[in-house]
Amino acid sequence: QTASLADGFCQALNQQDLVTAQRLLHSLKGSSGTLGMHALSAEAAALEQRLQAAPQVEPLLDLQPAAHALQQSINRTCQAALARCLSVAT
Repeated sequence: QTASLADGFCQALNQQDLVTAQRLLHSLKGSSGTLGMHALSAEAAALEQRLQAAPQVEPLLDLQPAAHALQQSINRTCQAALARCLSVAT
């Protein structure tokens, strides 16, 4: 679910849909925190603060590099969690 939230967030940014972007990022922050992915949750929270200031401070499209960095963090976190699960199972 975390990865699909990030994909939806990036898509909302591309479409300049501020309301959807805010909702998905807030969900991503909460979901990752609930799952114990605290660094990911903090990264989402920082991006959420930037998004709340947009577009008054920066255009939504300027947030795309940060959104892609968040996607990469999600991928790394999920891969690490999967590796831990597999090592415990063996």
